[in-house]
Amino acid sequence: MNMKSKELILIRHGKSSWDSGAASDFERPLNRRGMKDSRRLGRFIAERNWEPHWVITSPALRASTTCDLVCEPLEVPSTRIWRDRRVYDASLQTLKNVIGETPDLPGRLFMVGHNPGLESLLLELCPSAPVMDNGKLFTTANLARIELSGRWDDLSEGSGKLLELVRPSDLD
Repeated sequence: MNMKSKELILIRHGKSSWDSGAASDFERPLNRRGMKDSRRLGRFIAERNWEPHWVITSPALRASTTCDLVCEPLEVPSTRIWRDRRVYDASLQTLKNVIGETPDLPGRLFMVGHNPGLESLLLELCPSAPVMDNGKLFTTANLARIELSGRWDDLSEGSGKLLELVRPSDLD
C-alpha cells in the first residue's frame, strides 16, 4: 500500500453458536469453528503485514470476539479499536456513514461486522465481486480487501477495487 492510498478490509464475524443459550442475538458467541477460523484469519493478515490504522467493529459478542482474535497477532492497541453499536444489524447507508466518520487520512481500516450489511457494502464498492458456486458471496470469517481512491466519506457504487476475497477454505 502506498502512502496515499486507502484500504478497507471487511471481515465478517466467524461462525456463531445458535444453541449457546445466549439471552439475545447480540450476545450469541462464536462456536469452536468460528474461533478457529478467526484465529487463522488473524495469522493470515499478520503474515501479510496488513496492520490496520483503525478498526471498527460491531460490539455484538460474535463480531467483537472475531475482532479481538483477528487483531491479537497484529498487536493492535485497544485505542485503535472502535466498538460501534451502529455496525450491528446495519444497513448499507449506516455502514457508509460509520466509515465516513473515520479521519480522512491514508491508511487501512478494518470493519468487522455482519451480513447482510457487509455484503451489501462489498457489492456497492465492488459490483463484480465473485459469488461462489452455491450463490454465496460473504460467508462467515470472510475477508474482502478493497482499495479505495476517494475519501472515507465518499464511498459510492464502484469506487473500490477488490484486491482479495479470502474465505476460510482458502486458508487450508
